[in-house]
Amino acid sequence: MNDGRVWKLSLIFAAGWILAGLAIAFDTAPADGKEFSFPSTPAGKAAQEWFAAMATGEKDILRTFFARRSDASDEPYDPNDDVAMCMRVLGDTGSLTPRSIMRSEQYEIVLLAVGTRGKWVRATLGVDSRKPYKMTALTLRKSMGPEAEAVAARQVEPAAQKDIALEAARLLRDRYVYEKIGKKYADRLATIADSPAKSMTAEALATSLTSMLQSIQRDKHLKILDPARARRILAMFGMLENEGDDDAELEPGAGHHAMIVEGDGFGRVERFAGNIAYIEITMFVSGPSAFARAEEVMASVQDAAAIVFDLRGNGGGDGEMVEKIEAYLFAKPTHIMSSIRRGGTGPTQGPAETWTKTNRLSETMSSIPVFILAGGATGSAAEAFAFGLKHADRAIVIGQPTAGAGHRVSYERLPHGFALGLPVAAAISPKTGKGWEGVGVIPNVNTQADATLDVLISMVREQLRMRS
Repeated sequence: MNDGRVWKLSLIFAAGWILAGLAIAFDTAPADGKEFSFPSTPAGKAAQEWFAAMATGEKDILRTFFARRSDASDEPYDPNDDVAMCMRVLGDTGSLTPRSIMRSEQYEIVLLAVGTRGKWVRATLGVDSRKPYKMTALTLRKSMGPEAEAVAARQVEPAAQKDIALEAARLLRDRYVYEKIGKKYADRLATIADSPAKSMTAEALATSLTSMLQSIQRDKHLKILDPARARRILAMFGMLENEGDDDAELEPGAGHHAMIVEGDGFGRVERFAGNIAYIEITMFVSGPSAFARAEEVMASVQDAAAIVFDLRGNGGGDGEMVEKIEAYLFAKPTHIMSSIRRGGTGPTQGPAETWTKTNRLSETMSSIPVFILAGGATGSAAEAFAFGLKHADRAIVIGQPTAGAGHRVSYERLPHGFALGLPVAAAISPKTGKGWEGVGVIPNVNTQADATLDVLISMVREQLRMRS
């Protein structure tokens, strides 16, 4: 569908939704005990139907909802992608309960909902202005709850807007991975600083500045974060020294590692016929418990005839876990990736090299065929894993092109509680000198977007037969 006119589900998140189980019972009772009620507007009625469909946790019911509410008059529309995305959200949050309405208009509504796992989601739903009120937008975004949303709704005065734009311009000019593009970003921000807009909400300002930057050169990791989102992202990556101080400084050298998330990032682990080991990784998570789980999982598949890593719902995470798993798959250290950064690195100012490590099982597992299932929701660190193994001829990638987020990002503080997602390095193949930014990791074997796991496993078996 055309993104500008007809409906397409959009999930906005940092480091991806963690995939787990399915939804459970639907509850419309708000936390204060008062019964929640949807407004009797076209948007309100559509939202009520969507929440009811989500409450069932049933793919067929969601598929029926999307098919009925979507306008596919000018091109084929397959609701399966959107059903899959909704199921991933439910897997992370649990059943969603609407709690409050942040904004309600005839044809658009913004609601705050909480899942049974205590995670908050902000849902924005829009419909056409004419009957039968087909959906024009559905955006889901993680939230830190009502207080954080109130922070995002605060007004930012012109003087503060200037402070934010000038600091973002300085960072982009000095540190963005490509100097010429960084200067273009900075010059545009400087223009905005000279003529700031009238007072607007923090969220509106962040959205406006991000859209402006993306119009110059698309970079999926480059974004301005309003104070609510900034605190969530910085906290997720362990970058807040003082939780009560919006202007606390980051520790020197703070980066995007040491990520703090729930769980270990591993989903289903099982065996399919033919001794094919299947490992679903929903996010690359670091930390002692996650590393211990990785060791347990990889040791359990050391006798497999093939290993399938399912990264279709993996939006990224921490590169340290990527390196931990790669170590099992190479008998000796292998140059798997390079990265370029402003000014280069080392005495030759050349690309920094990333080499695999080894462990006690490296020799044993280095000959096991590896397959990676990937798709449009596969991003960032998950793309690095797929890209590195593919270009090292160590894995066959099956599925669809990935998200195309190939830059390493550093989160930097901006004035007034805002933050900047600043791309500081680009990953490239040591063989080709090219990366996946903007284009994604291209599979060795392409499939339909709605290919089931059984179909994908059958493709793995076919690849194994071709090898034998």
